[in-house]
Amino acid sequence: LNKLQEAEQLLDDARYSSDLHGAMSLVSEAKKVWPDTPNLDTVEQELIVRMQRQGERLAQDANEVLQRLNIERARAILDEAQAFTGYDAALESLGSTVNRLLAEAEMIEREIADAPTVVQEVSALLDNNEFTAAEQKLRAFEARYPNAFTRQPELAVLRDRVDARLNVEALATRAADMIDSGNVDTIQQVVEAAHKAIEVNASEANAFD
Repeated sequence: LNKLQEAEQLLDDARYSSDLHGAMSLVSEAKKVWPDTPNLDTVEQELIVRMQRQGERLAQDANEVLQRLNIERARAILDEAQAFTGYDAALESLGSTVNRLLAEAEMIEREIADAPTVVQEVSALLDNNEFTAAEQKLRAFEARYPNAFTRQPELAVLRDRVDARLNVEALATRAADMIDSGNVDTIQQVVEAAHKAIEVNASEANAFD
């Protein structure tokens, strides 16, 4: 009876503990003291559910930190979440999420290293009015590092400048073609589109005056 009471006390301590790793150790100890303790499986499953929820919160926090480019902090949070994944097969999905975010952290780390060179190269192309080449370089960077422009504001500004200039050039080419054709209605449409482009991209357009 004393062994059963000891095991039940261990389970009670585990159930209300804020230290989930320590709580799982208490459950393991209770199994050794009295394997058939009532509610042993129930308490263990409750802890696994708590681990799942806590791990998901940690993964969400890590992702937010990662998007702010704090790689080391994100990895520390992910290590904390990953520590939950070995307790039960039910936590495998959490492990997959952690591994995905760790891989993303490595990618963003490379992105941070590569971004300054791309900024320099694209800026040089803009100085030489090589806007199509600049666009290609930016698109290649975005393909290599998805969502990079949300994390790299300097590159996002360059992209907007390139897009604005290419839009203006496309409208100018279209207008020239329409003037040659003598189609008054279409010319009017192009003029209206040009005015709209200038309004939408005012700041970018001013950079090319």
